[in-house]
Amino acid sequence: MQTSLLKRIAWIFAALVLVLVLAGTLGLHLATKSLKAKVEQALGQESEVGELVLGWSAIEIRNIRIHAPQGWPSQDTLRAEKIIIEPDLRGLLSSQVKLQRITVEGGYLSILRSREGNVRLLPSMLDKPAEEAEKQAPAMPVSIGLIVLNSSVVEFFDASIRKTPHKLRLEQMHARIEDLQFPALDQK
Repeated sequence: MQTSLLKRIAWIFAALVLVLVLAGTLGLHLATKSLKAKVEQALGQESEVGELVLGWSAIEIRNIRIHAPQGWPSQDTLRAEKIIIEPDLRGLLSSQVKLQRITVEGGYLSILRSREGNVRLLPSMLDKPAEEAEKQAPAMPVSIGLIVLNSSVVEFFDASIRKTPHKLRLEQMHARIEDLQFPALDQK
């Protein structure tokens, strides 16, 4: 009698653990899918995200690409084989976004200096019309502890010199940028 009761409790416990594991796996899959859609939305309509992997301490974005708008001198404004974002977990309790580290592997960025001398980058994210920008909720301040670029390429196109932009290409870049603070941009 005692043995059958222990077996029954063990089976119930095993079934409960299995249900929790399945629910956790399904929840993680749905959260990853939702987060991927939000990342693509934040990057703009011209963006593609190959895969998004959620880990215990980091988010890994693989094969990210932002296509260039018409008239841009290259096919893409941004590409990366892999971007690893490590959030500052203590920052979740504050009213600002805090990221401990962003690592970019195999990145590409194109920058355009216009005929008028204005420098433009990531136009799908940064050149939003005023009406669209007003509709969005005010941005939160963002703090990034460290950005690391590994094996990256930057192409600088200068259209202020001649009609066909002059291209300067920097390859195999390895860089570290520390302590970036972005304001909320909710004031002039």
